[in-house]
Amino acid sequence: MKEFARKICHSTGSYIVVIILLTCVGCAFGQSSGGNQTRRLKIAVPVSTYREFVSISRDDTTGEQQFGGFSIEVFKAVVNTALANPPLYDFYAFAKPDGSFNGSFDTMLQAVFDQEYDGAVGDTTLRYYRTRWVDFTYPYSETGITMMVPTKRHPNNQVTGIRVIPLIKGLVSATLAFCFISALLFWFVEFKNDQKQRQLMTPPQSWTVNSPHPEHASKDNNYWQRETLRAIIHTRLVMVMWFLVLLFLTACYTASMSSLLTAQRQSAPVKTLDELIRTRANVGCQTGSFAFNVLKERGFSESQLHSYSSEQEMVEMLSKGSSPGGVVAVIDETPYLKVFLSKQCNSDYTLVPSINLHADGFGFAFQKGSSLVHDVSNGILKVMDSGQIATIQSQTIGDLEKCSQDDQTAASDLNVLDSDTLWILFAGAIGVALLVIILYVVYLGTPCDTLRRRLAYPCYLLPNQERQP
Repeated sequence: MKEFARKICHSTGSYIVVIILLTCVGCAFGQSSGGNQTRRLKIAVPVSTYREFVSISRDDTTGEQQFGGFSIEVFKAVVNTALANPPLYDFYAFAKPDGSFNGSFDTMLQAVFDQEYDGAVGDTTLRYYRTRWVDFTYPYSETGITMMVPTKRHPNNQVTGIRVIPLIKGLVSATLAFCFISALLFWFVEFKNDQKQRQLMTPPQSWTVNSPHPEHASKDNNYWQRETLRAIIHTRLVMVMWFLVLLFLTACYTASMSSLLTAQRQSAPVKTLDELIRTRANVGCQTGSFAFNVLKERGFSESQLHSYSSEQEMVEMLSKGSSPGGVVAVIDETPYLKVFLSKQCNSDYTLVPSINLHADGFGFAFQKGSSLVHDVSNGILKVMDSGQIATIQSQTIGDLEKCSQDDQTAASDLNVLDSDTLWILFAGAIGVALLVIILYVVYLGTPCDTLRRRLAYPCYLLPNQERQP
């Protein structure tokens, strides 16, 4: 009897060991194949300030939470269309009972590390220090850190002399320079002394002034008629060139002044991070953003950094400016700020293009060692190649570059007129003038037989007696 009981116990223990081994092998096989049909993945979703990226709402009928936005739709597209064996999953809002974000993105990733969640899906930025908690997929969207400030407005009739005086000086200098060139051209046209024609027009010594030779008098009259016509043509040519250059300068000045007034009406009062640090100005950041740590590393103090959890709160803080409770600038990730500006092309705010800190993009996070990281990364690449991400972006976020002209108005060293183009055109006009002079010297020539007044008057204005040899 004891022997029979011992055999039964031995057989039962063997069966239990076999069942345990088969269960472990099945679980490992299911995990390595990229799918999990027996257990649904628990995915954490952050509460985002910008609903275009992550939106969390509750159905009025069923009371269930609904998740949407750019990041959520990209994840759904990757899992449902790009994976051969898609896993089952459920979204859970990483939020407090009142619906606000439960801490920060770092707190959410630490919860994934503590195995409270299998992964995190949202607008989570890849950062090196976060890799000690989770494994990130390939980034599905580019990002960076930039600064948005209220534009400083000026009245249309108020122009600062610092920017206008150099423009006026340049115009006056160019005008005086071309006046000098025109005067030099007039002088050269009228001062040309052709020795050969002078010898032809010089009468023999046997002739007298009171009784000139008839043939010589006829030549003299024909010569001065020809020279008068030629001088008129040359003078008109120079005047036409001068008026063309004057028209060009006037057009450039008008365009420059218009651009100058527009740029000054919308200018950025803050230009660098060092200026904010030096003046100890208050700066706004999105709640839970890693930008807090980045700014602290740059030299900002804790008292300078203020958080906001909604766009309305951000606008209110910017409207207060340097007053208590306000901020003079908002530093956040570039896609967020571009979404805010693209909603209405709001000219009251602008990005500062000189401030663009690097970030590695948005990605999905999973537990360390999860095979889903490799599968989802391949799925992201597949969705990118098919153009689905661009379609999802146009449906959820829209065109982020339609208000990109705001970036140009904030440039601190804005050149209202391209100086290289201006000087190239000006040099071209001077070159044409010199070419006309060369052609005149080679082919024309305007001798003038009077030595004492030809510097001051054209040949055809000299008195007749002064034209005689």
